[in-house]
Amino acid sequence: MFFACPTLLAVLSCGVFAEEVQPDFGVSATFSIVAVDPSTGECGAAVASKYPAVGKVVPYVRAGVGAFCTQHWHNPSWGERALDLLAAGHGSEEVLGILLADDARRDKRQLAIIDMKGRAANRNPTNADASGEYWGAMSGKFFACQGNTLAGRQVVVAMAEAFEETDGSLADRLLAALLAADQAGGDHRGRLAAGIRIAKTGHDGNWFELDVDQSDDAVTDLYRKYFSVEHEAKGDWSIRVANVSPPSHPKLPEVSLELARDAEVREVTEVMRVFSTQETQRAPGPTRLFSRLRRFLARCAVGNGPPSSPLPANSKR
Repeated sequence: MFFACPTLLAVLSCGVFAEEVQPDFGVSATFSIVAVDPSTGECGAAVASKYPAVGKVVPYVRAGVGAFCTQHWHNPSWGERALDLLAAGHGSEEVLGILLADDARRDKRQLAIIDMKGRAANRNPTNADASGEYWGAMSGKFFACQGNTLAGRQVVVAMAEAFEETDGSLADRLLAALLAADQAGGDHRGRLAAGIRIAKTGHDGNWFELDVDQSDDAVTDLYRKYFSVEHEAKGDWSIRVANVSPPSHPKLPEVSLELARDAEVREVTEVMRVFSTQETQRAPGPTRLFSRLRRFLARCAVGNGPPSSPLPANSKR
């Protein structure tokens, strides 16, 4: 006769001896955005990361259906499945629920999905790896943006603001969002790869796609590649900034005192004066100084700052 030990059963049921869950497809620490333009029948996604060839494992789009991104502990096999579920009539939140229902790695996933009507949903990795900090997400009219392993919350905010305020095609706005996020700090480990995908009703497969698989400054290189190609996906914004060179890292954009808004010039000039003259008695703390600089650079990046920034004044305001 066999008698089970209650203590042993309790230990086993708690999973003490269970094998630790590992990433099934790798860890794509990254930031991304999914979006649609119902007026043109376009849907798209853009992504950047230190993960090599990130554009080939994170974003998925399908004409007439929507866009999906899977990241942090990403699962590329979910790309087509998520779009199949969306095409079958499941809502965005429902699709994420189905994917995560029996997933042992659910708290390591960061997901975003949007349908052609702009109904978006995010899922954050609540048990992200320690290296995955900072993580977060935002959504708004016809878009959702998200990221992990970020320099800070300003990355997500800059991404959302740039998408909302850039006047151009969907591809223009996605690239503008990627640039703004990158200039706000992006992936705190570095800049290796970036990609963009667009699908359009009436066209099979990806209507437009562009990748930088490995680079020292991937988003900047994607920006340059974007303006070197001819495609109907490009809009008015791409024409306006075609000859504007993106700033290099980590240098600050040059400030044009004549053309920049007075309030912004006064703010950044004061910050730079404090640094250059080392007036320590009057200087605010380092955290406040860098915060002011970040706000200024974020405004440059979304088109409200000096025209020498990669996104010159072109907002809808």
